[in-house]
Amino acid sequence: MQATLIRRILYASGLVAAIGTVIILYRITLMQALSETEPLPNPNGYEVFLEAAKLLRGEPPAELDAEDIQTRNYVAGNRIALAKLREGLGLESRVTINYRTNVEAYSSAHLPELSALKTLARTLAAEGLVARSEGRKREAMESFLDCMRLGQACSRGGVMIDGLVAIALERIGLNQARNLLAEIDGSNLMELTDRLETLRQTRTPAEEIMANENYWVKRMFGWYQRFVVVLRPGLLKPVRENFIQKCRVHEQVANLFLIESAIKAYAFKVNENPARLLDLVPKYLDALPTDPMSQTEFVYDRATGTVKPVGAE
Repeated sequence: MQATLIRRILYASGLVAAIGTVIILYRITLMQALSETEPLPNPNGYEVFLEAAKLLRGEPPAELDAEDIQTRNYVAGNRIALAKLREGLGLESRVTINYRTNVEAYSSAHLPELSALKTLARTLAAEGLVARSEGRKREAMESFLDCMRLGQACSRGGVMIDGLVAIALERIGLNQARNLLAEIDGSNLMELTDRLETLRQTRTPAEEIMANENYWVKRMFGWYQRFVVVLRPGLLKPVRENFIQKCRVHEQVANLFLIESAIKAYAFKVNENPARLLDLVPKYLDALPTDPMSQTEFVYDRATGTVKPVGAE
């Protein structure tokens, strides 16, 4: 009986020692991970964006209308904030994620930041609309492209929530720029196409954002949530598939706009639409973008100079 008691004590002691070892190794691994996290750029454009948001005076009107005095006064009163924002666009940018806090504290601090970034994007859109109404088409396009650049910058280093907000911000600028395309001509068309090509090449891939998300989950959530992710991965599968789908749809719209701009630049130069989309390469496009939804080329109508996804009406 005494031998049995001794064995139980030794077993319990070994179990405690094993648990202690696991905790120590976990803490060592955590500290190593903290030290191995990719360092933030210094200065960080993302932080400058947040500084710009703090400089904003008031909120942009719910409905942006360049003819509305409220919109025009809002833009005029936020020149300093816009200048600060563009200072950030000139810097390398990476989302700031504090892994030393818990997910609730991080979310409560980060969600207001995302809201502030959306306000900045709408401010750029308002600036562009005012410029367009005054006939300053080049300046208007610059504002809309800066809005797209802001969206992209806000996704780098971020997780799914950052990626979704980035899509929304970039789409604000993209939609306005696409509406303006018919009013752009000459050398401005070629410049627009070059800028859009650069944006296409620098857009953060959905796979990279998902990798950030996986890393974030491992670092920010407790043991229970980690076990849920490991044992029941199907719980998160629909969410992640939906995110990938949104990224693909956005990429599709952006690629269509890029090709439309290149076709217009080609037609302005040679006074006719290209016989085929491949004629745009390499003078107008570095490579012909494909439809990320179908993984095929877009459908092109030379007579109208329009492109559309396969199967679209």
